[in-house]
Amino acid sequence: MFKTRLSLLMAAAGVAAIVLGAPVTARAAHCPLFPKVVWWGTLTHATETDTVQRRYDGNWKSAIAAWQKNLAKLMEIQKNGTTAAIRYTSKVNGHPDQASNVKLSGNKLDAYIDNVWKRLAVMYCLADVRAAEEGSVAKRR
Repeated sequence: MFKTRLSLLMAAAGVAAIVLGAPVTARAAHCPLFPKVVWWGTLTHATETDTVQRRYDGNWKSAIAAWQKNLAKLMEIQKNGTTAAIRYTSKVNGHPDQASNVKLSGNKLDAYIDNVWKRLAVMYCLADVRAAEEGSVAKRR
């Protein structure tokens, strides 16, 4: 399983390296899509970029570090054979926000950890795209 996760991160890095020569607006399209996880809501490149801008002042390194910390906690829970409890708020238009809890163990926890690895791979790719964009802007000045 570790080799699969490492391969995902290396693939994302490889994709980022390949697209550095592409026009800036096309680069993010080459990043993989986020996996579907109910409590993540509708997660797209644009929504994650907005979240990083709003919560981390555009600092992808900090955002990635936060998810790496989450991953480390989940992997510790997995190693100990215990259960992860995840609290989230679902938002449905026209209805009050609904707080929910999910408990994950065994195969469900394994699947969620795989999705967190995939999310990190996409975040690394988007961060590389952002760095390339900033480099392009700096060169134009």
